[in-house]
Amino acid sequence: MVVGSRRIAAFVPVVSACVAGLRALGAEPFVVPGMRSHGGATESCRSPRPTTW
Repeated sequence: MVVGSRRIAAFVPVVSACVAGLRALGAEPFVVPGMRSHGGATESCRSPRPTTW
């Protein structure tokens, strides 16, 4: 799971519920931070946003 905390009011309960739901389906979730410019990242190390999905 890619997780970012920006503008999530109840961050811990939301992420916990998502992890629990995935585990109930038999998954073994692995959480990674979903940050672009936070946590010490610089403009030069950020990858461009995709133009298509």
